[in-house]
Amino acid sequence: MLITTYSCHAHTLGVATLQLQINISRGIKFHLLGIPARPGNEIRNRVYTALRSNGWRWPGQRITIQCEESPVSIRQYELDLAIALGILAASDQLRLPDLDQYLIVGNLGLDGTVLKAKDPYNAVARAIALGKKGIILQFDAEFSFTAPLPRGFRIGRAAHLQDAIDVLQAEDWQQMPLVCEHRQIQELQELCFSQVEGQELLKRALEIAAAGGHHLWAEGSPGLGKTMLLERIHTILPPPNIRTSALVKSLSEALGKRKVMRPCESVRLEQSLTSIFGCAPELMEHTIDAFTTGANDLSDVPAHAVPAKSQQVPTLIKSLGGVLIVDELLKHKERFRAALLKPMDSYTFQCVAAANPCPCGYFNSPTPCKCTPIALENHRQRFQAALRDRFDICLPISAPKQDLAASETSAQIKRRVHQAWYIQMNRQGKQNAQLSEEEILLLGLVPQDMYQWLVAHCAASRISIRGRHQVLGIALTIMDLKEKRCMNLEDLQEALLMRD
Repeated sequence: MLITTYSCHAHTLGVATLQLQINISRGIKFHLLGIPARPGNEIRNRVYTALRSNGWRWPGQRITIQCEESPVSIRQYELDLAIALGILAASDQLRLPDLDQYLIVGNLGLDGTVLKAKDPYNAVARAIALGKKGIILQFDAEFSFTAPLPRGFRIGRAAHLQDAIDVLQAEDWQQMPLVCEHRQIQELQELCFSQVEGQELLKRALEIAAAGGHHLWAEGSPGLGKTMLLERIHTILPPPNIRTSALVKSLSEALGKRKVMRPCESVRLEQSLTSIFGCAPELMEHTIDAFTTGANDLSDVPAHAVPAKSQQVPTLIKSLGGVLIVDELLKHKERFRAALLKPMDSYTFQCVAAANPCPCGYFNSPTPCKCTPIALENHRQRFQAALRDRFDICLPISAPKQDLAASETSAQIKRRVHQAWYIQMNRQGKQNAQLSEEEILLLGLVPQDMYQWLVAHCAASRISIRGRHQVLGIALTIMDLKEKRCMNLEDLQEALLMRD
């Protein structure tokens, strides 16, 4: 009898589905096709021992199993459970007519226990995408699937081979034991905004950037606290946007980071361009498109572009849906700064950067600058107009004044950021930085006279059309932080202040 089952295996960006065809006919040999000899022998021995140790008969016939070739490299197969159930069905020991309607994932211990799936979240997402009735796998108590499940979709938790059989044979299969609630992971707040004295303007700018998803650039002399504050931005970030939360979760699970908050990655000076942007342009393009269109996983990424190891996943892709921190931006290579331009236009991540005003770092500060005019001009030319125009907030910072008042903590700032984020999600489903100028005007929150004043001011100040759009987005975020229903001149003036 010929039986078809479906399983999957984890890779660096999600899971890949494999079709298994199992046939039992006259003969005595065992053939496992499509799998290298060594892992194939291991699978055969585990399945044989697990079936015999649980009282099932190993068919004394010719067993032929054809495994579909995987489009991406396989580090470890998770086919034991699917093969064991297929052999039992093909040998008429079990009647499982809907076996091909389920995704079956997991390896077996010699006693029949089912080992935990490597990437249960993406396995469930893949089963839904394939239109399966359900999935059978083992997962730990911390697993949760946050995306809505289709009507009638079943998730069966099988700790043992017999559990999987009971699940498939159950006539009235209620939601099998997926009772895990959506868990917010609480992190110890070792870093806090209150630990950095002064720099209230930069703290305010970071609050606005976090709430609205804006790119931010800070420039100042060494020792002013700009790097310390950038490293603390993750303590005030809101949750992932509703449209991209499933993809953020999928990518985090594939990379072994079980968390439900925005990613926050840093770029180091010694990193190569390949480690930041990857070596396959198709990977970056497809991943950004997936975030732009609100996809649930990265299953459409070309197989040849999928990195073989999780360490090879580009830093920029890890930061999608979150924040990319770039310290000492002007010391990075020109190719790096040029490569940032197009990804920044998509607003699928926030670029938060800092730099010194000159090579020695002390231009326009109380400490005398030692740079020559030529060195200073070469340094300023590194920040070309195209890159500067991509940053919504461009803020020069100076030495903080002595202030005895206690600074706000990250928790206090985060509450305002979350409230502004909720307002944006309920109003337009995405953050203000991702809105076009036309979409902002269609919201009806910008009075006509305020918009005309802004257009005239930008023309007089030679602010580009992109800059005018950014000012509108920042002003909208400021309005949301104040929980107001209409923009006024004060909001626009503060937004212009954030544009240097």
